[in-house]
Formats: sequence, structure tokens, C-alpha cells
Amino acid sequence: MPGLAGSQLRFPGAIPRSIAMFFSYIQADCQAIDRRKVQRLWLKIDGNGLVEEFGRRALDTSLPRPAKPTGDAPLVRSKDMRSKSLASAIAMILLIPFAVGTPHRAEKSEKVVVALNGWVFGVRSSGRWKEGTKALHGKSLRFSSFSDTKTGKPILSTLEYTEGPPNPSVDMKGIEPSDTQTLYVSGSNVHFTSLKRVNKTDKAMLALAKKYAASKHKSSLPLEIQDGVVADLNGDGNKEVVLSIGSGSSNSTKKSQDYSAIIVSTLVDGKPKILELSYETEFGMQRGPFKGTFIAAGDFDGSHKTTFVITSADSWGTDVKMLQLLKNGKVKQVWAAGFGE
Repeated sequence: MPGLAGSQLRFPGAIPRSIAMFFSYIQADCQAIDRRKVQRLWLKIDGNGLVEEFGRRALDTSLPRPAKPTGDAPLVRSKDMRSKSLASAIAMILLIPFAVGTPHRAEKSEKVVVALNGWVFGVRSSGRWKEGTKALHGKSLRFSSFSDTKTGKPILSTLEYTEGPPNPSVDMKGIEPSDTQTLYVSGSNVHFTSLKRVNKTDKAMLALAKKYAASKHKSSLPLEIQDGVVADLNGDGNKEVVLSIGSGSSNSTKKSQDYSAIIVSTLVDGKPKILELSYETEFGMQRGPFKGTFIAAGDFDGSHKTTFVITSADSWGTDVKMLQLLKNGKVKQVWAAGFGE
């Protein structure tokens, strides 16, 4: 079997910190699952209990000494291993039954389904986001939810696929339409980010909105804040401000130059910067006015990365974006979907 350098192993159970801190490296000889070959594993464990395999070789039992594997991490010499024989024995009992069975890849990630007001707009499977398909029909999943500023109680819901109209879709059964936008995320690794809604008449918020409007040459138009939140969206400990703003038009008063935008104010290298998340203009007979909404933010799949969801909607449809704010001041689009005419 070829050696593996630096392949990360994940285990179903947590490794006690007291054991993880007792030793750094393990060398162990054990049989593979097929029981045909003996393997020698070199494992490294850090203080948080994260186990990393940095060497593996099949042993030829006819040779007195097996060849050492190659790897970036330094090997522990035999005399050092003897001094840690007790720790190695404990580790072998706890870890080897799991490690030998999964040498090539981390534990398979859990499928994640995200829905807005019951409509499934994205599914993460095998590390990729995609649309919900007929394969989800009849599946029952447990969802965590977030609405306005609060995390709701987990619910169990069955998914239903329909051909339309207007388009094929997957929906959660039993979710009634509501004026409050609610995000539903399935899985056991969901952690929503706490946030605070802004006062739409706050002078500091209005000044921020006016600065952006001027950059788009829209200062001559009316200005209103439609929605806004304050939250840490990139994990740097600083609070970002997200604002949904527009010229305040209606179906009867809208003009081509009217606009709607969602912006975020963040710190880049210690300096404030305004980034554009969404922008709509050139309203017409069947376009606009648009309203933007910040739905929720959090770690939805256990990746330890904060993703946030925004929508931009008019009478004919809704666009949904899942975004990540990077610490270098750039915005990464994770997934986008839409529904309507």
C-alpha cells in the first residue's frame, strides 16, 4: 500500500484533551480491515485532539526492519517511543479501529439542505452546492431555523418535489407563508451568527447609505433604508454593517433611474470600506421596484466559515444569494438561486 503524507483523519468520537496532550506522536503496527497485510501507521495528535496520519507502509514480515515512510513531519525515534509506551497503547486502543478503516479520506460530510420560507434553494452534497432535485422527494430531515434575530426550535419536515408551476421545485411540507423571512438549514453542524437589526432612521446608517448613493450618482433621488443588520460576518471580531437601501419607489411611481442595493461596510487593513452585494436599477413595466433583505448568517455545514443569505425581490420573483465576506475585503458567492416568472 502506498504511503500517505499529511492525510487528515476524522473520528466519530471526540478524543479526550487529557489523552491528546499526553503525547504527540504514535507509531503502531496493526492489521488492515481485509486482514491480509500488516500496516505500520505514524499518527500525530495535537492538543485539540486532531489526528493526522503522516506515514503509512505495508510491512513485509519476512524483513527484520521495515522501511520508514516519508513525510513532512519528523518521526519519533524508537527510544522516544519506548518512553511513551503507555500513551501509545492507549492511543492504539482508542484510535486504530477507526483509522485503519478510513485511510484515504476524511469522514464523509453530511448533506445540507437550505430553504427560504420552506422553498429549498440549495443542497450541499460531496462538497458542492446544487439545486434540489426529485431525489429529495419524501425525505424527512431535521431543520434548524432563523427568523429576524432569533434562532427557532428544530423541526422535522418532509420534503416534497413538484413540477410547478411556475418551475419544478422542492418544498418543506407544513410551512405556511409568512411576512417574516425564515431560513431553514438541515444537519447537525448548524450554528447561526447573532445579529442586531439597525434603526432605519439612525443618522450614522443614513450617512453610510448616502455615501454609497453618491458613488452611484443617485444622490438626487430619495433615499430610504429598507433593512439592515450589525454582525461579525468574517470572524475578525469586528462588527460589519449590512444595509438594504433604495429610492423608495412603488409600482405606481417607479422610474427607470430608481434603484435598490444591498451593501456591507467592513474594515480592510483597519480602514472602513463599502462593498456592494446586490444592485438593481432600470426599473420598467415588469421590473422593480426591488426590496433587499438580510436573512441570516452562520456556519451551515461545520466548515467554520460564516455564510450569510440575502434576497432581492420584486413582484415577479426573488433572487437568493449565499455569500462569504473574506478578511481581505472581497466577497465570495457560495451559491445563488431564484424563483418566479
